[in-house]
Amino acid sequence: MTTYQVGDKVIVRDDLDCTSYAMYDTDNPRTMVVVDEMLSFRGREVTITEIADSYDGDFYYIAEDEGDFFWSDDMFSGRADDSQLEDDPAAWDSFFKNFSHIRE
Repeated sequence: MTTYQVGDKVIVRDDLDCTSYAMYDTDNPRTMVVVDEMLSFRGREVTITEIADSYDGDFYYIAEDEGDFFWSDDMFSGRADDSQLEDDPAAWDSFFKNFSHIRE
């Protein structure tokens, strides 16, 4: 069972780095590696477009990278909905980073 569903808007971790992240949906735990090109999504809201079922665990595709990379649960800090923002101050930081280009 995956944590997120198709259509969910999630926040990519602010501290995402080129290391391995766990996949929890399998009896045979494994990891996925982050590559440099994925780092540009740090702190951004992204949309899950597909959940791929592989022989050693499910992973996600997102719209914003046009499905170029595999994403796991640990690469996201949570859903980008209001309830998460209320409960998680770090999520507010991620949320506002998405609007840093807007100036008064």
